[in-house]
Amino acid sequence: MPLNSDLIWMIVSFVLTLLVFSYLFGDNPAFRIATAILVGVSAGYFAVLIVYQVLLPRLVVPLLQGSIISLVPLFLSGLMLTKLSPRLSRLGNLSMAYLVGAGAAVAIGGAVLGT
Repeated sequence: MPLNSDLIWMIVSFVLTLLVFSYLFGDNPAFRIATAILVGVSAGYFAVLIVYQVLLPRLVVPLLQGSIISLVPLFLSGLMLTKLSPRLSRLGNLSMAYLVGAGAAVAIGGAVLGT
């Protein structure tokens, strides 16, 4: 009897479910493995999603088509990376100010409109 992909994924999901339910016996290595798999798969999924749904269509494609305005988000994200260095962190304040202002505008707008 050949193993098809549905049967393999059913076995994998059953084993992961048992690993999660092992938390009922206390914090153990089996549960830690299950949580590490969950975090790793989620991080990988969101990284691929961000690259293919956000970066490529909204940054790379407009830049390749000659849109100069697309350089602004690229420049601001470069300034955001300077926040990683204590010596250069002051350069990232412009990007942080933009993010905080946009977040506050969305929150206040949602509160006023009731959404």
